[in-house]
Amino acid sequence: MTEKKPLDKNEKRIAGLFFDLEKMEKVLDEVMKNLEPEAGSQDGNYKLDFSMTISPEGEIAIAGNKKQKPLLSDFRAPLVEILDKPKNILVTAEMPGVEEKEIQVSLSENKAIEITASGEKKFYKRLDFSCNVKSNFSKKFKNGILELNLEKEKASQAES
Repeated sequence: MTEKKPLDKNEKRIAGLFFDLEKMEKVLDEVMKNLEPEAGSQDGNYKLDFSMTISPEGEIAIAGNKKQKPLLSDFRAPLVEILDKPKNILVTAEMPGVEEKEIQVSLSENKAIEITASGEKKFYKRLDFSCNVKSNFSKKFKNGILELNLEKEKASQAES
């Protein structure tokens, strides 16, 4: 009979990753079960508006609206990466086949932005943030990649 050797540090980390993936799969299954049934009957054109993070301790947190919303058939949601820094938020969106003049970025409620491209290829994405952002932000667009730098508003003394 072969003796099992104890797992080394790297093997434990790999096993932990698989455990986290299994937890994420269970959470996603639960989210999908709780979606609005009428949204699923719209020819498969919908968007799922939520985000999921895993803390270093392995806790899974889901934020945002977990409901499906109708997505116009000629609009696509761009792939978006959000980097939340202490003083600002960096947003990168992939929007291939779009020209810079076709892109509109609007701030709503100081906690959300809407990105719309209305050329031959159409994109739409709303991003909700947990903090207020200033209305003056920088925008760069090159080779189908939109980069936004949003400065966070400082918390007022009443909030602290």
